[in-house]
Amino acid sequence: MTYLPKIESQNCIIVDNLNNGYIRVYDRRPSANSTISYVDYFIDKDYITRTGTQSFSNYNYSLNCQSHDNFTTDFYYRVDLDKILVIFLIMCIFCFLLPLKIFSKLFKRGGL
Repeated sequence: MTYLPKIESQNCIIVDNLNNGYIRVYDRRPSANSTISYVDYFIDKDYITRTGTQSFSNYNYSLNCQSHDNFTTDFYYRVDLDKILVIFLIMCIFCFLLPLKIFSKLFKRGGL
């Protein structure tokens, strides 16, 4: 399963792994002579998003939408979960452990 931050039942999901490595999620299924907004999720680049709109004519509106069963909104399936945990650990060290060490050494040498 692949993680996507937001999936709704009316979304049309297109996977482009060959050229650019992104997943495009349309707001709804395309129809003839319509303009639909979309969000691109770049999975290899830590889920950077790009939004835009696409116009469909009478001839190019048939897209092969993926099944919603292949995707999940559960946080556990994120590809960059290890990077998030490392950043959290570094923030804990600098925000809690380092100031605690500094203040404990300051008050022990105060001579009260």
